[in-house]
Amino acid sequence: MKRIDVSRSPKQAAARPPGTPARTVAVFDLDGTLTRFDSYLPFLAYVCWSNPVRVLSLPRLIWFASEYARGKYRNDWLKQRFWSAIAGGLPCDYVRHLGKRFAGIMCRHGLRKGGVTAVSEHKQAGHHTVLVSASFDVYVEEIANQLGFDAVICTRSEQSPENTVTGNIDGNNCYGEEKILRLRGYLESHGVESRVIAYSDHHSDVPILTWADKGIAVYPTGKLRKIVAETSLEEISDW
Repeated sequence: MKRIDVSRSPKQAAARPPGTPARTVAVFDLDGTLTRFDSYLPFLAYVCWSNPVRVLSLPRLIWFASEYARGKYRNDWLKQRFWSAIAGGLPCDYVRHLGKRFAGIMCRHGLRKGGVTAVSEHKQAGHHTVLVSASFDVYVEEIANQLGFDAVICTRSEQSPENTVTGNIDGNNCYGEEKILRLRGYLESHGVESRVIAYSDHHSDVPILTWADKGIAVYPTGKLRKIVAETSLEEISDW
């Protein structure tokens, strides 16, 4: 994917030359914002469909989910347990092959038409587009590529020296505060100012939505809708 120069937030950047406009950066969440449903579990199901023996992990995964639901563990703990059980030990090239096929299915059948239109409109306006997702790179990068995003920031799958999936997350889970940390680092690395417009459906993305110059809640969760009512965030429910 081609990476082009972008700019950082006016809240973080040094002064630019007089008369130089700030570049607009459009930031999109993936699951529930551009897609009509969460993509992570369907991708795991797709991997299981291609590797039926992995279904044997289901009882253990149900126990993991129950422990998470009881509040004993964090989101990244659950995500890594599922990833390890379903994809752990498989060749990285094979998992990316499945990811590319899954991304094609998602782009044909799983996207919100209004979201795709919004990405296209930002591109036509000359804005820099960034997809920021908590889902794994093995298919998120291909979705971003097919939609024409300029950059993608997401959770990464760790690979072993033998080029197999270790089952671990490479670095931190790109969720909540981690999203804005990575986005700010990405924008600041380019050294010029920008105006940020951010789209998300989930309350975990409040840090990005409220930090951006314009935050837009798309089909917001109940928690996010309450925050919209108390802040200057906008709401879209007709994509």
